[in-house]
Amino acid sequence: AEDQKAHDRIKDVLVTFIQLTADQDERLYPYFLSRLWTVIARDKGLTEVTSDCILARAVKSGANTSTSARMVDMMLLLASEQSPLICRKLIKRMLKALDDMNQHMGTLFVTQTPSWQEVEVLVEVMQALSYKDT
Repeated sequence: AEDQKAHDRIKDVLVTFIQLTADQDERLYPYFLSRLWTVIARDKGLTEVTSDCILARAVKSGANTSTSARMVDMMLLLASEQSPLICRKLIKRMLKALDDMNQHMGTLFVTQTPSWQEVEVLVEVMQALSYKDT
């Protein structure tokens, strides 16, 4: 019970940091990335919950938006410190989203499935990661 409360508090703080980062003007945004997210990215214990919160915010905002671009930047920072963990998470989420989409095949267009927006965001993040590592 206490562990869950602590986890929920950490998640609430991360969601607040994510929102602050998404809302920053162009001058302060690099500062948030370098001073806040670089430190968070180094903490392996926060990687799982942090990446979940960032991806949730990116899906909420939709792919190819200014907010999702900032979320991609934050995922790249996480991946720079915790690459195997982030790559595994992205692949697992993509497989789950594609499986969810498959459940609706024949009844909905692919772009109308509940998982479509997540697939778009995951592709955006994976694409950025693939260019980062080349």
